Amino acid sequence: MFNRISLFGAAAATTLGLALSACTQSAATDLELATERTETSVKLAPPITTVKPGASVTFSTPTVKPVEIGENGSVVVTVNEGYPSGTLILSATGATGLAVFGASRTMRVDMSNATTHEWRIDFQGETDGVHYINIMATAEPKGGLSETRAHAVRIEVGDWQTAQAKLKSEKDMQMMLSGEAAILLPAEETIE
Repeated sequence: MFNRISLFGAAAATTLGLALSACTQSAATDLELATERTETSVKLAPPITTVKPGASVTFSTPTVKPVEIGENGSVVVTVNEGYPSGTLILSATGATGLAVFGASRTMRVDMSNATTHEWRIDFQGETDGVHYINIMATAEPKGGLSETRAHAVRIEVGDWQTAQAKLKSEKDMQMMLSGEAAILLPAEETIE
């Protein structure tokens, strides 16, 4: 009788072990299949890209030769636009320390003639430093809304390195809440 109980117990233990083993293998196989299905069914969207809003206008300028205080200079800006027709209005102003003068301060272009336009801008340096010619382009395509694009051209006047070094040393570094050092500059916003 002892042999029968032992034999029965051994058979039951073997059957239970095989059943558990089969369940484990089945669960592992189901998990692998689910993982494969999940991996193959996931489709990623294309990477997000951003487009700078505004007119379809780009600018290119050569490096401008430094000028002395009171000296006149000029820069030729190449303007590329992507419109089949309409008018492109260009205007240039000088930042503080730089005067833009002459008839070249503004220019009107017929966009149906070509897509590349050259624009000569005359300027005069008034103070030592790095100054900028601020350019505003307004595209008015036929049958569409007007769009704008801004650009700036760097101009070095006089002893600009010393002026830049002095400007940097005059700025007070302040610690931000994040722990980073920053120079806070005054700003003025005009809403039109």
